[in-house]
Amino acid sequence: MVGGIGIAGAAGRGVQWLIYLIASVVPIPVVLAQAFHLDPGTAAGFISRACLVAGAASLVQGLWGHRMPINDGPAGLWFAVFFLFASGAAVGSDVPRALEMGLLAAGTFVVLLAVTGAFRIIRQWFTPAVTGCYLLLLAAQMAGPFFEGVLGLPVSPHTVWLGWGGVLTVAIILAASLGPVRWLRQYSVLVGMAIGWMAMAAAGYHSGDAGRTGAWFAWPGPFLFGPPVWNWSVVVNGLFVAIILISNLVASVEAMERILQVPPADMRRAGFWHGVTTVAGVAGTVGMIPQSTASGFVALTGIRDRLPFLWGSAMLAAMGFFPGIAGWLAAMPREVGYGVMFASFTQLILVGLDAMRQAHLGPGQRQGLGLALLLGLGLTALPSGAFPALPQVVRVFLSNGLVVGTLVYLVWDGMYHWMASRRTKGALGRER
Repeated sequence: MVGGIGIAGAAGRGVQWLIYLIASVVPIPVVLAQAFHLDPGTAAGFISRACLVAGAASLVQGLWGHRMPINDGPAGLWFAVFFLFASGAAVGSDVPRALEMGLLAAGTFVVLLAVTGAFRIIRQWFTPAVTGCYLLLLAAQMAGPFFEGVLGLPVSPHTVWLGWGGVLTVAIILAASLGPVRWLRQYSVLVGMAIGWMAMAAAGYHSGDAGRTGAWFAWPGPFLFGPPVWNWSVVVNGLFVAIILISNLVASVEAMERILQVPPADMRRAGFWHGVTTVAGVAGTVGMIPQSTASGFVALTGIRDRLPFLWGSAMLAAMGFFPGIAGWLAAMPREVGYGVMFASFTQLILVGLDAMRQAHLGPGQRQGLGLALLLGLGLTALPSGAFPALPQVVRVFLSNGLVVGTLVYLVWDGMYHWMASRRTKGALGRER
């Protein structure tokens, strides 16, 4: 027995973790491979390296970092930066190599913050109210893209009849997770994904040549696109992203602590390994970050043990040596993958609301929360390119309502507590 369950049980539940990890990792590198116009072999390498780095990052964090079942996956902000530079990149340009340098600079910066102990100070800023604000904004920001993915949008010739596959996946996962059968609740994601995929295949879904994207086994070299090259714009964006993603890291850990009801994690260790795994992205993939959605997955399935998570992370990392498998998995219907994420996000909203309830917000805090939510949602609703006259680094910042709203409330909540402490000290001084 390890971690309260048997080895066989851990391996079985680890398969479900693996499926969830694949669904959270694969879609972004697939989109970026298309944005960079990569050939099939390079695209398969790009996807497999994302699996390798994400799996290895999850494994080292689970063993030596925050030591909780929180998976690493492609960071949405890094995806935005990659996609932004990819939109102006020609085939054979140095943009992918410059992005490698951005990851190297960002990861090194985060390691230095962790070594100097800055993460302990940052942890104090993330009260339950700030964490709840972050989770609610995260759910609101991702609801649209996830729902579009479940329905098979944007419109394609098969949207009308393919959209039901995502809806079926969500329905099965939720029904199984709420049912009376305990083992079915724990395997609800695996059951829903398997039935959804098989149903779409039986209805005539064909992946075409998606699985034939390279050799089945390949030893990943140090750089997929070549040695990193310096680009001031990319490096500045990378450092800015690194600072912002610290809030994502802390919020993800805070959310899982609430689910597991465990003492606070060592953010110095978590930050150090986050920096190391960010540097590992120079091998040829997008930047990773511990995912807040993991708390929703754990709440949905009830799999709280760490061992199945470690099994799933190790299997995902091993996939990095098999581009053929990565290419085959990339052929999974996107409706099914988004269905898995959509079902997990239903629990994430509940975690955010519970954090708000436990915070016992005062009038000033509620007003700040309203401002942060409205600002974050408003920026999310703006069309892309809404600020063409602003510098690129500012445009990247303002394009992410999640980050702006969270930072606004973090400052507001910090000022609220500071002013409250000043009033308390003043009252005590008068009593003396």
